[in-house]
Amino acid sequence: MARLTIKDVVRETAAHFGLTDMELLGGRRLRRVAWPRFVAYHLCLQMGRTYSETGRRLGGRDHTTIIHGVRRLAELRQENPNLEEGIAAIGARLVALEIGEAA
Repeated sequence: MARLTIKDVVRETAAHFGLTDMELLGGRRLRRVAWPRFVAYHLCLQMGRTYSETGRRLGGRDHTTIIHGVRRLAELRQENPNLEEGIAAIGARLVALEIGEAA
Protein backbone atom coordinates (compact mmCIF):
# COMPACT_ATOMS: atom_id res chain seq x y z
CA MET A 1 0.00 0.00 0.00
CA ALA A 2 1.36 3.44 -0.92
CA ARG A 3 2.04 5.67 2.02
CA LEU A 4 0.22 8.97 2.01
CA THR A 5 2.34 12.07 2.01
CA ILE A 6 1.87 15.44 3.63
CA LYS A 7 1.50 16.80 0.11
CA ASP A 8 -1.56 14.54 -0.33
CA VAL A 9 -3.06 15.95 2.88
CA VAL A 10 -2.42 19.52 1.76
CA ARG A 11 -3.94 18.91 -1.68
CA GLU A 12 -7.10 17.21 -0.36
CA THR A 13 -7.61 19.66 2.51
CA ALA A 14 -7.16 22.69 0.27
CA ALA A 15 -9.54 21.26 -2.33
CA HIS A 16 -12.19 20.50 0.29
CA PHE A 17 -12.15 24.07 1.59
CA GLY A 18 -11.84 25.72 -1.84
CA LEU A 19 -8.27 26.92 -1.34
CA THR A 20 -5.07 26.51 -3.29
CA ASP A 21 -2.18 24.52 -1.86
CA MET A 22 -0.17 27.74 -1.62
CA GLU A 23 -2.91 29.47 0.41
CA LEU A 24 -2.92 26.59 2.87
CA LEU A 25 0.87 26.62 3.17
CA GLY A 26 1.17 30.41 3.28
CA GLY A 27 1.32 32.72 6.26
CA ARG A 28 -2.09 34.38 6.09
CA ARG A 29 -4.06 34.15 9.29
CA LEU A 30 -7.52 34.70 7.89
CA ARG A 31 -10.10 32.39 9.42
CA ARG A 32 -10.99 30.92 6.03
CA VAL A 33 -7.38 29.77 5.72
CA ALA A 34 -6.43 29.10 9.35
CA TRP A 35 -9.18 26.57 10.10
CA PRO A 36 -8.36 24.37 7.09
CA ARG A 37 -4.68 24.61 8.02
CA PHE A 38 -5.54 23.30 11.50
CA VAL A 39 -7.38 20.40 9.85
CA ALA A 40 -4.29 19.63 7.77
CA TYR A 41 -2.16 19.64 10.95
CA HIS A 42 -4.57 17.20 12.59
CA LEU A 43 -4.65 14.86 9.59
CA CYS A 44 -0.85 14.82 9.30
CA LEU A 45 -0.55 13.85 12.95
CA GLN A 46 -3.18 11.14 12.44
CA MET A 47 -0.93 9.74 9.70
CA GLY A 48 1.83 9.33 12.25
CA ARG A 49 3.87 12.39 11.34
CA THR A 50 5.62 14.30 14.11
CA TYR A 51 4.83 17.87 15.12
CA SER A 52 8.22 18.98 13.83
CA GLU A 53 7.88 17.25 10.45
CA THR A 54 4.33 18.55 10.04
CA GLY A 55 5.41 22.10 10.80
CA ARG A 56 8.43 21.92 8.55
CA ARG A 57 6.40 20.64 5.59
CA LEU A 58 3.43 22.95 6.15
CA GLY A 59 5.05 26.29 5.56
CA GLY A 60 8.14 26.00 7.74
CA ARG A 61 6.23 26.36 10.99
CA ASP A 62 7.54 25.57 14.45
CA HIS A 63 6.22 22.49 16.25
CA THR A 64 4.57 24.76 18.84
CA THR A 65 2.46 26.29 16.07
CA ILE A 66 1.21 22.81 15.20
CA ILE A 67 0.41 22.09 18.84
CA HIS A 68 -1.57 25.34 19.07
CA GLY A 69 -3.43 24.58 15.83
CA VAL A 70 -4.43 21.09 16.95
CA ARG A 71 -5.66 22.41 20.30
CA ARG A 72 -7.60 25.17 18.59
CA LEU A 73 -9.13 22.63 16.19
CA ALA A 74 -10.37 20.60 19.17
CA GLU A 75 -12.17 23.73 20.42
CA LEU A 76 -13.58 24.48 16.97
CA ARG A 77 -14.89 20.93 16.64
CA GLN A 78 -16.94 21.39 19.79
CA GLU A 79 -18.30 24.73 18.59
CA ASN A 80 -19.09 23.59 15.05
CA PRO A 81 -20.29 20.00 14.57
CA ASN A 82 -20.22 20.45 10.76
CA LEU A 83 -16.46 20.69 10.93
CA GLU A 84 -16.36 17.05 12.06
CA GLU A 85 -18.10 15.98 8.85
CA GLY A 86 -15.55 17.87 6.76
CA ILE A 87 -12.64 16.24 8.57
CA ALA A 88 -14.20 12.81 8.08
CA ALA A 89 -14.79 13.51 4.37
CA ILE A 90 -11.18 14.52 3.81
CA GLY A 91 -9.98 11.49 5.76
CA ALA A 92 -12.16 9.21 3.62
CA ARG A 93 -10.73 10.72 0.42
CA LEU A 94 -7.20 10.20 1.73
CA VAL A 95 -7.94 6.55 2.53
CA ALA A 96 -9.44 6.08 -0.94
CA LEU A 97 -6.38 7.73 -2.46
CA GLU A 98 -4.08 5.42 -0.54
CA ILE A 99 -6.05 2.33 -1.56
CA GLY A 100 -6.32 3.51 -5.16
CA GLU A 101 -2.59 4.00 -5.46
CA ALA A 102 -1.98 0.48 -4.19
CA ALA A 103 -4.11 -1.08 -6.96
